[in-house]
Amino acid sequence: MNLSPISYISFAAMLTAMPALGCDWQSQIAHITATHNEGEPFIALAELDPLILQCPDAARLYLEKGSILYSLKRYEAAISVWQFALENYSLPENVILKVRLKIIDAEQKHKQLLNHLLLARTTVAFQMPAQATVMNWSFQGKTRVRLPAINIQQSPLFPELYVGYGGLLRQQNSKTETLGLLQLGANGHWKNWQAPLSFNMIMMSARNTYNATFKPSVTWNDFTFSSAATYYFSDQQWKFEPKVRQKQSKFDSEISAVYQNTWQSLNGEFNYGQRWRFGVFGHYSLNSHEHSIGTNIQARLSTSFKLSLKTTIDPLTPTNWSTRLGVDWKVY
Repeated sequence: MNLSPISYISFAAMLTAMPALGCDWQSQIAHITATHNEGEPFIALAELDPLILQCPDAARLYLEKGSILYSLKRYEAAISVWQFALENYSLPENVILKVRLKIIDAEQKHKQLLNHLLLARTTVAFQMPAQATVMNWSFQGKTRVRLPAINIQQSPLFPELYVGYGGLLRQQNSKTETLGLLQLGANGHWKNWQAPLSFNMIMMSARNTYNATFKPSVTWNDFTFSSAATYYFSDQQWKFEPKVRQKQSKFDSEISAVYQNTWQSLNGEFNYGQRWRFGVFGHYSLNSHEHSIGTNIQARLSTSFKLSLKTTIDPLTPTNWSTRLGVDWKVY
């Protein structure tokens, strides 16, 4: 994971008014700060600790150590170091103010290490030529615990644990179906790699099914390459879904395939926009050679509400088409 310089605070500009001390630490701290900015906080921390022992009167070193700990999500340790600097050194007023603001920010970040997300969705779909109307009501939530960084080959690994849950109520004509989901998982971010692993239980009226999914991914510039591997315990089968995704500020595209015993399908999707998004997508079955294309329009009304309209058609049989109107609501 690349650590952006704006993700933590550097005190270089804030301490220019402080008097020079007898110990010569300025040249070394410049190198340590550069190492930190280059995304190597553990190396920077290993170089900084001996320097603090050599120059215990340099307040700048403690402030810089706090900023490194902050970038590693070790918020309590960062607060402790900053509090020590405030209580034991005479700092300029502007530095004191900024350090106190950063302590408040770290306290809030520490509380957010445990966070929750709950989404609700309602969709109405109409299919031709069956003239069938399908209504779906669903919710999906996740509770996530973010842990402090772990040193892996002098680069930070940011681990997290999560519990996912969801439910679906589907009504088609006079038939009603229900489905539930429970998910236990872990994820790790290291440099430009991610490696989520989850165990999933899908609860249906007929029976419960269980599967495990491992989805490693790597990001390079605007591209993300991933390959989900899912094992279904009941069927004792594997399913693989390699995927390539490109994402820019207003444009994103995705190409994927599905393999289960044999290559089954190819899929593509292209979208443009931010608040209003316009997209096209396509699906091709490698077994039946059937294919479909469609359009997707999304309008983000606020940070909590989103409308979508999706239309799919079979180009060989234009009378086979469907359209779906959906409303997404971010509860919290």
